[in-house]
Amino acid sequence: MPRNNFILRRPFPYVYRRYAFLLILINFLIFGLRFVYPNLAEYVHYYGAMNPILVEHYHMYWQFITYMFVHQNVRHIFFNMLALLVFGMGFEKAVGSREFLLFYLICGTLSGFLSFLVYRFTGQERVFLLGASGAVYAVLFAYAVFFPRSVILIWGIIPVPAPVLVGKSVPWKRIKCCSYDSFVRLFCSLALFCA
Repeated sequence: MPRNNFILRRPFPYVYRRYAFLLILINFLIFGLRFVYPNLAEYVHYYGAMNPILVEHYHMYWQFITYMFVHQNVRHIFFNMLALLVFGMGFEKAVGSREFLLFYLICGTLSGFLSFLVYRFTGQERVFLLGASGAVYAVLFAYAVFFPRSVILIWGIIPVPAPVLVGKSVPWKRIKCCSYDSFVRLFCSLALFCA
């Protein structure tokens, strides 16, 4: 029987190199720049966060990737990176570091692109999309699929199954915020997961 040597069909060899931890470190380093170099923070925010006008008219296509590494405040980065630490490490161990990094970057990039389309066609062109929420939600959903019997301890004492935690907390967290931007991010994450 002939072997299929098509490059997209070949899996990566399994390696575990803690890329989730590396992503967390990179995010905190970029966030820390605002305190060390305050003038650089404005530059990073303007050129790093995704803005539909800048992407469309000034061809800043790198913003589909860089927006994932720019965060608004301490609370924003803390909860994104906490979710990446708790769920990302387990998911990375299950699929391997290369697949995890590829999944994270593709989902984050596609989430940015879908957000761009939604913002563009709803007239919300003056917003700046920032944060790793799209990629982190994709990791959360993937964790729930890969580990349906996993139990997460909330505050170290309340056991909650991972699919229930992901299924209940993600939508309610976004609906509770009642912001248009939150709904767009959640919609894009759910659309990526369903695809």
